[in-house]
Parts: sequence; structure tokens; C-alpha cells
Amino acid sequence: MKTYQKTMTRDNGFIVQEVWSAAFDTGLEKTTGLINPHSPTLIYHIVDGANEIWEQDAAFAWVKNSLLKLNKEGPEFFNNCLNEYQEIHKKLHPFEQKGTLNLIELKEMIKHFKEASRLFVILYYTACDERTPKEIRDKALAWREHDELYDVCEKVIKQSIASIHPSAKGFELVVETKDLEEMPERETLQQRFNESIFIPTQFLETISLEGFTKRNPEYNFIIEKPNEEEKEGILRGQIASQGKNKIVQGRVRIIRRKSQVHELLDGEILVSPMTTPDFVPAMEKASAIVTDEGGITCHAAIVSREMHVSCIVGTKFATELLKSGDLVEVNTNQGTVTVLKKTE
Repeated sequence: MKTYQKTMTRDNGFIVQEVWSAAFDTGLEKTTGLINPHSPTLIYHIVDGANEIWEQDAAFAWVKNSLLKLNKEGPEFFNNCLNEYQEIHKKLHPFEQKGTLNLIELKEMIKHFKEASRLFVILYYTACDERTPKEIRDKALAWREHDELYDVCEKVIKQSIASIHPSAKGFELVVETKDLEEMPERETLQQRFNESIFIPTQFLETISLEGFTKRNPEYNFIIEKPNEEEKEGILRGQIASQGKNKIVQGRVRIIRRKSQVHELLDGEILVSPMTTPDFVPAMEKASAIVTDEGGITCHAAIVSREMHVSCIVGTKFATELLKSGDLVEVNTNQGTVTVLKKTE
């Protein structure tokens, strides 16, 4: 039985997830000589254009423990990986600066991106693991604070897909690398966008998570369910920012992906799985911010404190139980979001 837990929801596209997944398998093997015994490491569930990222517990435990063992032998392994990463990253700069690429350039960029990513994974999880020797971890944390590899490459890839294949515009998220030569029909992309399961190099089908599990019982997805209080309309989370007003009432606006950011109206309450820098224009107009995910150091928490906007993070079920138009109260004294009136 392979057990998976949902760790985050993003709007990263299939090509970026192909690169990310490969880093844990062929990438780690190339860099360390170690073979990941737990495959697939990651499974992606697309729902309404939002990408739920499911991680296999055993795979990530193996990755972290393997890297810890290497880092405990001294700083040479990490330093070599960092130096090699920086050299490979330089090859990406011309593509990043150009922004919108032709097909040949895009395929070349993805090749360098994949090479950089196999080292990125090592640097990133060295920083994440509190067990890492302090000298090495401090260096990794300093690197992580400024590195924007994935954000920049994601932007370039999506811009380029839309330019090369105008018929795919709006559905760049669900385009695989192999689609770049011959783009599927727009109807096919729409179906993937609505709901699909993606395991890079192994599986892509327009199917629900439940349907996938029934067909593949060896996969176990840990799915949390709302409790009775939450079903009744009282959600609880962490108080990330009390804001200027500790009790805010307003209408909900569900924003699941950055392409929806423009839909939020002044004074509405932004409800999202998470936020990224692309969400800032909506955050500036929101009277309060509520997320499914995150803690007090996540993007939504940090930005809301800077803006002095009320924010509750980690509610788990806000986007599932609330709808755009619902009247709710956000209470940053208690860390609650209470439904006052459901929309028709």
C-alpha cells in the first residue's frame, strides 16, 4: 500500500510537475547514485484548474533521511551541489530574460530546468530538515530565501505555450512536454482542467481521485473530512494577522488560481487554498483573507501582516465549504470564520 497526503494546492503546470517529479527519481540517482525505492513520489490531482499535490510519505522520508546522511559526512556534498546548481542556473538566464520562447528554445530551457531541478531538490530539502548540521542548513536557508527558479520557469513556460499554441491559452496548466509538438484539442485540455489525475511519465486521465483509487487500490490517499462544527458553518484556523479590525463581515470570493485574481471586488473576503505573489492585487482589495493551507510563516500570513489585513490560515476546508457570495464573519480574536448567510 502506497500512502499519500495532500501537502499543498498550487497552479503549477504539468511540465513543471514533470520536472519536479523527475528530480526525486532519475535526478537523485544521477546526483547521489541512490535509487528511490518508493515510486511514484508524487501524484497530482487537478480540480477546476487548481493542482492538488499529493506526496508519498515513505518516499519523502527516504529522501530526507538519505540527504541527512550525506550532509552529516561534511559540507563537501552540499557545497558541490550548490556550485553545480549555480553554474546550471546561469544557462537559464537568457531564457528567463527573453520571457516568451519559440518551440526550440522552450525545449532547450526545459532541459536545463530539469538539470537544475535535480540539484534544487537537494538544496531545498537540506534547508527544510531541522536535523541538518547547522553550518550547512544556514547556508541552505540563505540560498532558499532568494532563489526563484520554479516561479520564473513556470511563468516562462506558460507564456511560451500560449504563444506557440494559441489554442491552448487558458489551459497551459494541463499541457505535458510531449504535447508541445502536437497540442491536443481544446476540448481535451478543458476536460483535464476540470478534473484529472497526473503521474508524470506514467498516467494522465480525466478521472476523479475516488475513481482512480477504486481502479488502483494499492494507492491510499489520506483525505481529511470536515467535522460537524465545520459543516454547520464554523471554521477554525491560525490567526496569521489580526488586522486593523479584529471582526470583519463581508462576502466571500473564492479564488483558486491566479487567473481568477481580477474577479475579487473591493471589500470582499478572499478565500483561497493558498496565496502566492500573484495574489497580491486581490489581497490589497480584500477586507480579510482566509486560506485552507499554511501557517504563520506562509505567504498569506506574511503579506497580510504587512498590509494590516485580518487573516486566518490553515482552515483546511474553507474553499470546500464556502461559496462565493456567502456572508461570513472573520474573527481574529478567536481564529474563526463563521457563515452568517449562505448564498442562494
